[in-house]
Amino acid sequence: MLLAYEYLNIMQRANIATMIHQHR
Repeated sequence: MLLAYEYLNIMQRANIATMIHQHR
């Protein structure tokens, strides 16, 4: 299931980016 792995990877990146942006 490469698609699921890539999807989780993208979600994780977006989650980290959101946390960094909302850490003001």
